[in-house]
Amino acid sequence: MPLFPQFPLLTYVALNHNLLSDFGEPSDTNIRGSFDGIPDLTHLYLQNNSLTHITNVTFANLKELRIFDLSNNKLQHIAAGAFQNQRHLTEFNLSYNELTYLEPETFQNMDIYGNLYVNNNDLAHLSAGTFVGNKWLHILDLSNNHLTDIAMGAFNELNKLKILKLNGNKLTSIDGIFDDLENLKYLNVSNNCIVEISNNTFNNLPKIISVDLCYNRIEKIAPDSFVLIAHLYLNNNNLTTLEGVFVKEIQLTELYLSNNYLHKIKNTTFNHLTYLRTLHLANNQISYIAPYSFVSTKIGVLDISNNNLTTIQPYSLITKFPPLQTFHYKGNPLICDDKLKWFTDYVKYEYREGRWHDKKRDDAVYSDPVICTEPMKAASIESKARNNCSCACQ
Repeated sequence: MPLFPQFPLLTYVALNHNLLSDFGEPSDTNIRGSFDGIPDLTHLYLQNNSLTHITNVTFANLKELRIFDLSNNKLQHIAAGAFQNQRHLTEFNLSYNELTYLEPETFQNMDIYGNLYVNNNDLAHLSAGTFVGNKWLHILDLSNNHLTDIAMGAFNELNKLKILKLNGNKLTSIDGIFDDLENLKYLNVSNNCIVEISNNTFNNLPKIISVDLCYNRIEKIAPDSFVLIAHLYLNNNNLTTLEGVFVKEIQLTELYLSNNYLHKIKNTTFNHLTYLRTLHLANNQISYIAPYSFVSTKIGVLDISNNNLTTIQPYSLITKFPPLQTFHYKGNPLICDDKLKWFTDYVKYEYREGRWHDKKRDDAVYSDPVICTEPMKAASIESKARNNCSCACQ
């Protein structure tokens, strides 16, 4: 029996934050849906109730829905074809439920023109073709589930998808699952269990801009794995080396590698990253940065704080124009001796109005290539005296 009598002009219904647990439909053979009396409804809000299941007749007559919110319920089962008549949705929210499995026909041919949120459920697997028939979908959020496996073809026909969120799952491999996403720009696969990245994982994504792989267990990265990516987040992984990862010129402009286990930066590590502007290497175990390590890059922001550097080699901070402008280095056990005099001199300058200026003398102009945003500090007073330091550590 319908919940509503005939209201053909009603377009907006909000039943959120109630105690609804079902719609009085004994089975999905019921020929009358709960909302049959309001066929022109465009906005339906049912979030924060106690709904546990959806039959294939509950919303069958709601063919004009645009916004549909079922989040924060207790949904455990959605019948196959339950949403087959919703062909005009721009936003569909099923987040924060208890779904463990999606019938293959749950979302097929819905033609969602906008966003689909299935985050914060208990999904463990996605089958091939799960989202077939949704070529206009722009955002798909599957974060914070329990996904351990995504079948190849699960994202087939999502030709217009721009943002895909898979963070907070238990994925160990993501090879071959993104091959049909020709317009994907932003991919988040952080907080998973990925150990290795192959060179075919992302290279079939021609429009990709940003990939977030933070908080995984990545130990190994194949050469040429990030050819098309501009912003890459690899912090909080298990990387010990980057040698052989960036072996040819790519479009990378921002690279985040903090909180790994890197020991050394060679002058070949980043020499193919000619567009790189931001590099974060904080909280590693770096004890050596070779001279000319960044000479091929356009790095303007460099963070090497909280590493194991006792000195900074001359020429190790030289970059291609524009010169390095923001440099974070605190938390390193730097020994203030004459080897570091060149560096303490550079601390004095700042880059403004296209020229280098002495911080204490506005009329003095220099051509030095570094600005340091933190004052130079000796490892200790004793180390300064022991090394017969004549430089001006401050």
